[in-house]
Amino acid sequence: MASITCSFCGDENVVLVSGYNYCVQCSRKLDRKTINLMLSKVFPSLTMERIKDLCTEMFGTEDYCFSKFSNLYAMLDRGEWIERDHRFKIPQSEYLVIVFHKHIKDKHPKLFERISNERSF
Repeated sequence: MASITCSFCGDENVVLVSGYNYCVQCSRKLDRKTINLMLSKVFPSLTMERIKDLCTEMFGTEDYCFSKFSNLYAMLDRGEWIERDHRFKIPQSEYLVIVFHKHIKDKHPKLFERISNERSF
């Protein structure tokens, strides 16, 4: 019987994520890329390195990923959980943008001033 391995690195400790087998490390790496790309589309004047640095600061870890969203809840409430839909009131992508914007506003006012025209909140 063939063993199931990570679609990227071949590790045998895998979980199914969106129809693909990933180990924890590769899953988190893909999450980071997704988070970074989501933010770069909304804040195009920020370099990818700056986005990564701000996310590391915001999440409190370089290993940020979607499962670390709870690290952000002290900064901004995610809204109520809607049981029948199995989701939060504020969608994940919108929450990420709002909390990123809030983090910049609170921690980096000069940067906030520079990018404030990129998106209205």
